[in-house]
Amino acid sequence: MTALEEMGRAEEAETLLRDCIAAANCPGNYGVLLMELLVRQGRLDDAVEAVRPMFEDRWNGLLQSTVMMLAEHGCHDQALQLLEERSDDWLEECADWVPSNRWWLMGVSGRCRDAIAEIEATPELEPEERGPALAWLLAQDGRLDEAIDLLRSCSGDHATQLAGLLVRRNRPLEALAVIPGIAAGREAENRRREKNRRRGTWSDTGDNGGRTDESGRPAGDNGGCADDPLF
Repeated sequence: MTALEEMGRAEEAETLLRDCIAAANCPGNYGVLLMELLVRQGRLDDAVEAVRPMFEDRWNGLLQSTVMMLAEHGCHDQALQLLEERSDDWLEECADWVPSNRWWLMGVSGRCRDAIAEIEATPELEPEERGPALAWLLAQDGRLDEAIDLLRSCSGDHATQLAGLLVRRNRPLEALAVIPGIAAGREAENRRREKNRRRGTWSDTGDNGGRTDESGRPAGDNGGCADDPLF
């Protein structure tokens, strides 16, 4: 497909990919290629519509990849709308990742306080998820000291996120002090892997244990699987 595109035959590549999608039992891989092709042409709306039928596919769902693509191009409201259009049954089934996607999108689009209010009104959210999510949103809202204090009070392994906030606050020595040594870091990684094993997800399939980079996106995110939490 790339070869056709480089030869100036993007329209032919698009037609071929659409034919593959129509003929395949599991069209997700072709859908990703088509979406990327259309995005490179600046056709974001066409890219969304091309993969819309695959949004709620249980095994090859492309909703999260589409949401990330729109966010990368600054289309946060459109990405939020895609999440809000989902069926109630599907939202219930994917309740472990859709809310975190919503809160992240709200944060990067300047609606941090609305997202914080939603989290505070969600008592069933596990503390180990609530803390990092609130801390990231507080920092995104410019409330670094509150975010740092919150992370210090949280249980779990949030050293990297805390260190990043301390660096942003111009406190590098404190940041170095909270980074665990090799043995402690290995132990934390083993705990994370065990947690993922118990909930039926694996880091080898894109799961990142809830770790985020400075933008709030999953660390090492590459489109990932639909179960990847954003916080």
